[in-house]
Amino acid sequence: MMSKFKYLGGIIPFTFVIVLIVISIVVFLFSRPTCCGKKQVIPVGDGKEFSLWQRFCYGHPYECVYESSWKNLLGDDISMYLLLLWRVACFCYFFGIVFLWNYSLSGGDNAHYFTLWNIDLISAYYFLAMIASMIGVFNHKGYLQQKDSLLENSSYWSQPLTQFGYAIQILYEITGSTAFFVTVVAFGSLNPHFVFWNVNDHFMTSMSILVEIFLNRMIVRWEHLIFTILWAFMYLIFIWPLVAMGDLSDWPYFFLATDTATVFPWYIGLVVILILFYFVLWLIVWLKELLIESLESKYLVVNANSPTKRLNERDVELQHAEEPESLQSNVL
Repeated sequence: MMSKFKYLGGIIPFTFVIVLIVISIVVFLFSRPTCCGKKQVIPVGDGKEFSLWQRFCYGHPYECVYESSWKNLLGDDISMYLLLLWRVACFCYFFGIVFLWNYSLSGGDNAHYFTLWNIDLISAYYFLAMIASMIGVFNHKGYLQQKDSLLENSSYWSQPLTQFGYAIQILYEITGSTAFFVTVVAFGSLNPHFVFWNVNDHFMTSMSILVEIFLNRMIVRWEHLIFTILWAFMYLIFIWPLVAMGDLSDWPYFFLATDTATVFPWYIGLVVILILFYFVLWLIVWLKELLIESLESKYLVVNANSPTKRLNERDVELQHAEEPESLQSNVL
């Protein structure tokens, strides 16, 4: 029995150190005014100094949470309602089918799997994002009417609502990166078979996040990587005592087992993979923004050179040419 936990006493402080190193590097890179030659966006206002924690919890304006990236192409109303409907559908699916279905069949016995933790978090994200979309949709006209008259560093949205938006953005970044992580690990090393439960628990999560990325206009901030690392670390803190105290007869995943020294490179590898999938999330969002910018540029060019627009411009020229010379001279 003791050989099963031979390296448990060593892997716990080792994991603490790894997590602290990653967080320290992120804090060092993104708490400075500049990083990689680029000026960092730091909130200012009312002449107050923001603490390090406030800077790392900072996000983008609340309208970024409920507006769609496609608003210039599809229009505000269509794009916002499309995003809202998608979030409602995803919440109903993951909470109603996957979340309750898992718990009802197992009686909560599978709550020690990180997969279910991931589904719980995705359900929470879609619920909160759905609420945020509803608030945004119902107040969007008022926001549009007042946004041009707002003073610098002021916001149409209340401070609690703005902070609510920040929390949703952080949840979005955690769920996005961990959903990709779970899908690849599950199908790559655990169970590659496309059976019903495996697809619902491990595949549909990533697919829903990909559509969510495609629809929303939230940006991934690199300083929020620390929250993804802390989320995975919370799972380890939860699972270590369960196995050590005998509540679980075995480790839920073979790469968490502490009976051999290979557990140390495994844990390092898991941290590296988490960081890699956070980069994948950032890259997908970045590529989506490039695609939309390209489509918007093309759309504007097409509209600018459309036959209707040219005919209208020609009508104005003809009308001006037919005016009496006296009127033309007065205009000039």
